[in-house]
Amino acid sequence: GYEVSLPAGVGAEAVTVHDRLQRVTVEATAFAAPSPPPFQVKRRSEWGARQVNGVSAASKLTLGVIHHTAGTNNYSPSQVPGILRGIQAYHIDGRGWTDAGYNFAVDKFGTIWEMRATSMDANAIGAHAGGFNTGSVGVALLGDYSARQAPAVASEGAAKVFGWKLAGSGVDPSGRTKFTTISGTDMFRAGSVADLPTVAGHGQTSSTSCPGRISEQLVTLRERARFWAAQSAGGASP
Repeated sequence: GYEVSLPAGVGAEAVTVHDRLQRVTVEATAFAAPSPPPFQVKRRSEWGARQVNGVSAASKLTLGVIHHTAGTNNYSPSQVPGILRGIQAYHIDGRGWTDAGYNFAVDKFGTIWEMRATSMDANAIGAHAGGFNTGSVGVALLGDYSARQAPAVASEGAAKVFGWKLAGSGVDPSGRTKFTTISGTDMFRAGSVADLPTVAGHGQTSSTSCPGRISEQLVTLRERARFWAAQSAGGASP
């Protein structure tokens, strides 16, 4: 057995090696909570999320996917929790998913909301990008950006999430990734390897107009995500 004492905010991994019948088996056990983000995130309880079960987690993240919800842009801060409850209800009752498909949402005022259960504390597997769900984090901007770019504060909110979550897996949000799909989309066969920017638009994983004109903001978004990755303690290795 082993016992390890660490200061708060430090992530680590214990690896034990057992020699069994001429074979070496390596077992890795992750412990210690992930480092908190260097910015505020509204938890699920703050928008009245339904309690759900059955959300799985990936061992690490290698991809961020940006979306827009294609809903109204005409909302006040007080209306946002109701919008989030509506999205969750549609995804559960209308789509048959375990929970809201997106891991996080960002409203037009720049407020960041945890959407899918355990997304703050683990690499929760969402339902936002088909065969690209496992090992990715999905962030949706609330509103329809088919004909307009997203407000800078909303784009910055998404950059914060991507920087923090990807840094926790040691991934550069301004780089590229070779992502192996779990299941197919109308652009990629199941098991194929997609060469993508580490932060990609939804339309780069399947044939969709999502995330609208946010695609024009991706270069800046990736640069800002890299900045926030540097601010996030989760990117450090012991």
